[in-house]
Amino acid sequence: MPGDPLSRTQLDEFVERGWTMLRRGFAPSLAATVRAALGEYLDRDLDGDDGGERAVWIQEVFQTSPYVDALTDRFCAAVDQLVGAHRWQLDRVMGWWRITFPGYDDSRAANWHVEGEFRHHVWSPEQAIVNLFCFSTVEPGGGGTRLVEGSHLTVARLLWEAEPEGLDGDDIWPLMNRVFHEAQWARETEITAEEGDVVLAHPLLFHSSNVNHGVRARVMAQPRFDMTEPKRTDGVGLFPVEAAIARTRP
Repeated sequence: MPGDPLSRTQLDEFVERGWTMLRRGFAPSLAATVRAALGEYLDRDLDGDDGGERAVWIQEVFQTSPYVDALTDRFCAAVDQLVGAHRWQLDRVMGWWRITFPGYDDSRAANWHVEGEFRHHVWSPEQAIVNLFCFSTVEPGGGGTRLVEGSHLTVARLLWEAEPEGLDGDDIWPLMNRVFHEAQWARETEITAEEGDVVLAHPLLFHSSNVNHGVRARVMAQPRFDMTEPKRTDGVGLFPVEAAIARTRP
């Protein structure tokens, strides 16, 4: 079994800025295999530019190899560090594929949101973390997901104010858009990654898809894994996903 793949610094930055990067979460060779399999599924060349639609959104999951082979022991160990071992459910699925080709520049690309259409509470067990599996290299300007660092703390404060009723996902989005518009979108960053990397983000982090002005297709999957119990909001021994929420407790 692997050791702890995330350093103390990475755990701290997850709490502070709301995300970290698991390098080599799975093998680059596997990423290439998955791109080829997806290319056959879509009848498109994901390593070239066939002149088709600039974006593809596959809203389903696959349960077979090679797709699920990206769910490595290294990935699982990193999630354990963030939410606690045996406190989340690993489903052997890989999916919710967002693929953007060079030249994708849709004005609707800036769809800032928090994951989940469920009713959100600070303690919600749904969505342990947001996992972005990078099945292609993403260079600057190449369509990497945009994140507002530290926004998970703002969302947590809004949820504390809304308890005990909580907020629907559709209610969080306009609130956060107003808050960050007023703040002029401070601390916005764009993900860059190598194929095989996995972005690990707090479930309350505000994020958005992005245009692709790069030279290759950006191929990413975002499977959802839930916790097996509610997130804790106080006490000792909190894991990073909980420590961020507890910090904002009134």
